[in-house]
Order: sequence, then C-alpha cells, then structure tokens
Amino acid sequence: DGCIRDFLSQMDELYSLRGQGLREFISSTQVPSEEQDKALRAASKVKRQNLVRRVETNPPEEVERIVDGLARVTAELQKNLEVPELGRFLLRGDLEGNDLKSEIDILREANQTGYLRILKEEGSRMVFRVHTSLAPQYGFSYRGSYYEVALTASDLTKLRTARDHSAATKVVASIVQRFSPPASSRLFEPTGSDD
Repeated sequence: DGCIRDFLSQMDELYSLRGQGLREFISSTQVPSEEQDKALRAASKVKRQNLVRRVETNPPEEVERIVDGLARVTAELQKNLEVPELGRFLLRGDLEGNDLKSEIDILREANQTGYLRILKEEGSRMVFRVHTSLAPQYGFSYRGSYYEVALTASDLTKLRTARDHSAATKVVASIVQRFSPPASSRLFEPTGSDD
C-alpha cells in the first residue's frame, strides 16, 4: 500500500532475522524468499498486535473487532477460487448521519492508522479494504482486494459490538456465507459441449 512505516517495519524484521552488519545488509543483492516470507509475517504480526496501542479516538477494542473481522472476512472470501480477490468493501448509507456515526468514525480512524484503506468516499458510498500489510497475518492476497463486497451498517455494528471472539466468528461466517458460491458436487462444471 506504499506505506513507509510498514516498509521500515518489514526491513527491520528482515535486518533482525538476517543478523548481518548494517553495511553487509545494505549491500545484499539477494535475499532468499523464505527469509522475506518470515520477515513479512513477523512485521504483519507485530502490526496486528499493536493495533490497540495505535488507536487514539475510538474505543480500541471496537476498532480491533472491526479490523479483525473484516480481515477474516477477506481471507475467507479469497479462498473461493472463482473470484480469488474479493474484499473491497462497499458501504452505502448516510455516511454523515447518526445511524452510521460510530462505524464510520472507526473506519476513518482505522484508515488513518494504517489498518484499513479507504479507496473512495463520496456521497452515500464508501469503498474500503483491509490494509495489505495485514495480508501475511490473515492469509489474504498481498496484492489487495479487487472485487467489491457489499456490507451493511448492521454487519459493521455486529462486528463492533461482538462480545467475544466466538460471537465475532459468527458474524464473519454470516457475511462470508452471503458471498460464497453454493457448493457443487462436481470438481469442474460441464461446459455444455461434447468436445
């Protein structure tokens, strides 16, 4: 997502992992992909763990529940190979009204602190996705999400107010179920021709 803070965190994890002197680290031209993977995963985990400390204006646990819930929804939706990069969330409604105030405030703060990325906010529409720096932690695409998924204010409210992880998991499952294709009894669907 072009975030310098995330890049520096990732480089710090890689530097620590490699155990080299600074000059040797800087002059390295090839870093094995296994080491890159470990560093990206470690940086993502640290970022996820620091979410509560980085939130300043909204109740941190509510921001955490929404970010965690949306990240889990993204990861589950992307397991569907028919449309592998779902997770660009579309929210419609009165974005400045009282009905969505708590949820919109949380989305904006999560965007400001680098946990969500608001892609478009105009009129009664907001399009956003989970920040790609959390992809290693949750297991969704590092490229980001490309296909829209419509959320309701109720979805966000249920995530925000979930009393525990189990309750949040039920909300995540209900969102995912709306967008998952029905199970097929065939590995490959017939094409309609005999070729």
